Amino acid sequence: MRNRYAYAVAVLLKSKTAVVAPDLKLGDVEVGQMNGTNSVIANVRNVKPAYLNKVKMTTKIYKEKGKKPLYTRNQQNIQIAPNSVMPATTPLNNDAFVPGKYRIEMVIHAGNRSWRFQQVFTITADEAKKWNTATLGHNPIPDNRQWWWYLGGGALVGLMIIAYLIYRNQRLKRQVA
Repeated sequence: MRNRYAYAVAVLLKSKTAVVAPDLKLGDVEVGQMNGTNSVIANVRNVKPAYLNKVKMTTKIYKEKGKKPLYTRNQQNIQIAPNSVMPATTPLNNDAFVPGKYRIEMVIHAGNRSWRFQQVFTITADEAKKWNTATLGHNPIPDNRQWWWYLGGGALVGLMIIAYLIYRNQRLKRQVA
């Protein structure tokens, strides 16, 4: 018997010893789904070749002119790769998307640096309908018109059983007489 196994080892190669200061930018904010639940997805871009470790991120979603956050997400111990885009998701806690204008506010802390982002985004009626119907656990209102078919089929089967019993009963009476 021969066993084979493999593993990966991360290697960090540097051509310069100078430390590059990290820089984050907020890209597009869009709506979609993550793990089958409706989410607001903010694309955080790391535009420098610098690793970010132990990142803390706070995301709040507001109505465009609102003061009270509709959704909040706090994340810790995030790592962001250099020259990359990280989709920061804020789940809607099984709520449906409602069309309208919203504002996202993000605060990101990494080491002694921090970034604050704010952006207005729109959820259209088409997007809301598309994602709301694709959500896991989404139970559309059932079409209850089909119960007539079940009732009619059941009544037909019942009548057939009664007709058979009457026929059999009469046949038995003829044999006895």
